[in-house]
Amino acid sequence: VVITGSEEKTKPIFECDDPHWQNVFMEDNESTFGPADKGAGFLIRNNDRMKAFLPEDACEVVPYDVEDKCTAFCEGVCMRLVWVLPGGKSSKIGYKELKLTHSDTGKEYTFAVLENGKAVLV
Repeated sequence: VVITGSEEKTKPIFECDDPHWQNVFMEDNESTFGPADKGAGFLIRNNDRMKAFLPEDACEVVPYDVEDKCTAFCEGVCMRLVWVLPGGKSSKIGYKELKLTHSDTGKEYTFAVLENGKAVLV
């Protein structure tokens, strides 16, 4: 789908409080939804979870989400949704959290393990 010439009020934004938007992202190959001076990238929900392992300056709130500031545009990144099922000797007890650490930067983020035993990472 390519959207061109859309008005600011019709561009997509993500709600802050709705848990259904927790892991949402949308690729923007045409640079339609981001700030005017940006190239291709992704729209994401603007929270620490979504930006956990992105470069510090990769994302900025989109100019048309003036009220809630819950939608960010991240230029030049590649977003993927991954389901991780932790295993090992302790897995029979049931994990509650999964902590990931970026080996180069030391940046950490802890993801909740769902009732099905999987963690959703972005």
